[in-house]
Amino acid sequence: MAEDGCLLVSALSNEIHRYKQSGEYASKITLPSNVKVDSLYKMKKNDLIVFIDYGNKCITLCKSDGDVVKSIGKGVLKNPYGIAVDEKLNVVYAADRNEDCVFMFNMDNDQMIRSIASRGYSEGELWAPWDVTITNEGHLIIADCCNNRLQLFDNDGKFIKVLVGGGDQDGKVQCPYAVLIDKDNNMLLTSETKLQLFNSDGHFIKRIDQKEDGLNGPFGLSIVSYNPRRVAVANCSGRNIKIFNY
Repeated sequence: MAEDGCLLVSALSNEIHRYKQSGEYASKITLPSNVKVDSLYKMKKNDLIVFIDYGNKCITLCKSDGDVVKSIGKGVLKNPYGIAVDEKLNVVYAADRNEDCVFMFNMDNDQMIRSIASRGYSEGELWAPWDVTITNEGHLIIADCCNNRLQLFDNDGKFIKVLVGGGDQDGKVQCPYAVLIDKDNNMLLTSETKLQLFNSDGHFIKRIDQKEDGLNGPFGLSIVSYNPRRVAVANCSGRNIKIFNY
């Protein structure tokens, strides 16, 4: 979400599209031709957009007019996707599906601070993580996609617990793709074909979508509003953005 209420939408190209919440197309931000914008984050304290550049395998910061400020993580990141920014610490996290870990970078000096977890199937290990988000306490929630679970770590990388386990039934996940914390510290979580709501301890609250809504590959999430409570979902296979009340 941009400050003016428009949704910023990326689709593996050098453009970031801006849509009004009504669905009306507003404008676009054009970046250099070799850039492929994947997941992105709009910073609140300045005019910058932080995004995963899939084309150059790095994290890039740009202004709202598309002017690139700098890139972070070249040569370290192999297949980054999910991104999270701690604006208080000026730290950016990137989930890397090839390296099976989450990388932590200092945005002031662009240096890697640490990597979190390693490949494996046991609790506290990761297999192709797709997303990462930051709790109100500063902990990290990681969508451990190929292990079919949601895991909680502190920001030093110490494993705390599995929040949500794998399964087809509601209250479980198969291939979790995106996770987001709302202002009540509840978790919005997408997996292969569904959107679910959990509390901060991982207890299931409800499924938000219905089967007839046709979610398939919901790869991105953004809170649209809190009154009423609405969330936008990037529905990849449907090539559209869906907005749900929750």
